[in-house]
Amino acid sequence: MKTPSVNYEDDPEYIRRFVMEPWIGRRVAHRNIVAIKGTERRKTFLYYVMEHIPGPTLRQWMSENPNPEIGEVLEIVDQLIAGLRAFERRETLHQDLKPENIVFDELGVIKILDFGSCRVAGIQEIDAATDSRFRPARRKVAGWGNFPIEECAVYRPERRIELQELVTSAPEPHVIARGLGRAYGDAALNRGSAVLLGQRLDRILEFDAETGVLWCETGVSLSEVIDVFLPRGFFFPVTPGTKFISIGGAIAADVHGKNHHHDGSIGSWLLDFRLLTANGEILDCSRESNPDLFWATIGGMGLTGYVLDARITLKPVDNAYVTVDYEKAPSLDAVLESFLRHEGEHVYEVAWIDALAKGAHLGRGIIMRANHSSRDELSPDARRDPMTVQTKTALTVPFNAPNGTLNPLSVRAFNTAFWAAHRNGRHVVDCNSFFYPLDRVNYWNRAYGSRGCIQYQALVPPTNGREALIELFETIGRANWPAFLSVLKPFGQASGGLLSFPRPGYTLTFDLPAPSPKLLEVVGELDQIVLRYGGSVYLAKDSCLHPESLPPMYPELGRFCDIKAKVDPNARFSSSLARRLGIVEE
Repeated sequence: MKTPSVNYEDDPEYIRRFVMEPWIGRRVAHRNIVAIKGTERRKTFLYYVMEHIPGPTLRQWMSENPNPEIGEVLEIVDQLIAGLRAFERRETLHQDLKPENIVFDELGVIKILDFGSCRVAGIQEIDAATDSRFRPARRKVAGWGNFPIEECAVYRPERRIELQELVTSAPEPHVIARGLGRAYGDAALNRGSAVLLGQRLDRILEFDAETGVLWCETGVSLSEVIDVFLPRGFFFPVTPGTKFISIGGAIAADVHGKNHHHDGSIGSWLLDFRLLTANGEILDCSRESNPDLFWATIGGMGLTGYVLDARITLKPVDNAYVTVDYEKAPSLDAVLESFLRHEGEHVYEVAWIDALAKGAHLGRGIIMRANHSSRDELSPDARRDPMTVQTKTALTVPFNAPNGTLNPLSVRAFNTAFWAAHRNGRHVVDCNSFFYPLDRVNYWNRAYGSRGCIQYQALVPPTNGREALIELFETIGRANWPAFLSVLKPFGQASGGLLSFPRPGYTLTFDLPAPSPKLLEVVGELDQIVLRYGGSVYLAKDSCLHPESLPPMYPELGRFCDIKAKVDPNARFSSSLARRLGIVEE
């Protein structure tokens, strides 16, 4: 059974396409197309029923059969052609044919799924007459922190030509790309203007196993890259704390991970990309071709244009596991001393910090250092299938927790329990458990309640990093605000992105629940501390910074604005963040 996604319940274009799906399926009925089942019962909800197909998908089959016989491949291709001819006979284009939408039944018969992107001759002509391309969903949109919430015109282009038309001709004054919505603040919001969703522009275009170079559209998620290429011995080179981000979002924020001190940010692994600019032109950008635009786009928060596709070098790995050394450090000084003592020994390094600890225990933490495991370190079960991670049952937070659930008392209790639960030692864990522990909980941000949270992430230089971190912790302590999920990481060299956040120093991150006027005052104090020590805040997380604070934090801002003015003189690409910070005029 298929039902509409609640994420698009107020999107009339999505609902219209959903209603058409069972009609298209019945119309193109064929052995190699999933069958739509009718029902005599009067429907009171929006859904449709298909034949049950146990799988696997073609993507899973490819992972399990990396070197198939040519005869098997030809049989699959013949069946796909037969199914596509059935669409063609009904003057219908599928438009979203990818391995995830192709499934084997129990007899090995190929079935094509998902009619949501189908283009039917005649229907599109009617749409063109009413200019349905420019009928957006007017929706309240927020980042992962659910603060702020703004009303935007939301478009979801199905094809590249539609995206180009929206960029050049949509009636709203500004447009901004939006990936999977994991930026916390207002970087992918556009109050009173347009947001362009990229989920449909998500094709994997090419992969070179010799060089590890992946070419894909930027709607592809890190999760999809890992699912496809980890079984083939490749991992994403730089990954943040969630794999549910798009490649486009990763480039726009120049994302970093636990290995920045060793491997840099994604900009260090990015070879080139194609950029759709405000006038509809597509530019090739690399270190050699349009280099100024290349470096302005990496970390440029989507303000130079829409990155259509990119080539990124993946990292070869021997298995899907990492060997983690855990060390409990009783104070901030002990954490920083341990960072220095073990410098260069591990690829990945991060410390969970008890941001509410005081006195001699101020800044105490649990340091986690990891390298990719060798086969000899794996358990017998893991050695039998070293590239596969067993899927764990996902939990779900079903609704917003009551406001105030995360308060100083509950967060202190959590921190005390978390500290007590860990011991010094070495463990081999799968990559999902180490890199993405929160991804096991769907909608975990609902724990912050309806008022959401501000995720604050700051960088302080190494020369006076200790003093800056102490002031930040003491400010949170005086405010008695329940700073949650605090982490500290060392940073290495900058990528070269003009507005890229990572550079040498330490980065501290924590979640501040329940935004309010009082909390905004506290965040303002934190910003001033960061400024005084020559640091910066991460624009992908920011929702509060004042415009006068931006230039000293980002010294290349003027150069960025000059490059943007050349490629987008009318500021077609703009966001709520860009206008709040004065990067783009209102």
